[in-house]
Amino acid sequence: MNLKPRLLLAFAIAFAGGLMGEDPTAIVFVVIGTFIPACGIGGTWWTWLVLSLSAWAGGSGVRILMSLGSSMDFPGNPTELDTIITVLAALATAVVGTSLNWAASRMIRQR
Repeated sequence: MNLKPRLLLAFAIAFAGGLMGEDPTAIVFVVIGTFIPACGIGGTWWTWLVLSLSAWAGGSGVRILMSLGSSMDFPGNPTELDTIITVLAALATAVVGTSLNWAASRMIRQR
């Protein structure tokens, strides 16, 4: 399966959010990584939520492995609140993006 460039970019952005750890910008990366496919490709909102959070979790896992396997100093590990906020932000973004795509397609069909 070949990923569309837009989908690949979105997952790369969400993955980068996972690599950023507890930096508040990480949540913005996950939100943008969820919004791009939800609004641009369409489909069901939960699909983009799950895929975006999977990319974020993958980035977080790589960050953990990098911190365990080296003496690199990372700014900090994400707290439970960071994780909850990231999940809720990705959920809200997936719903909004998919809804915008659905509304736009309905408006185009009614013309």
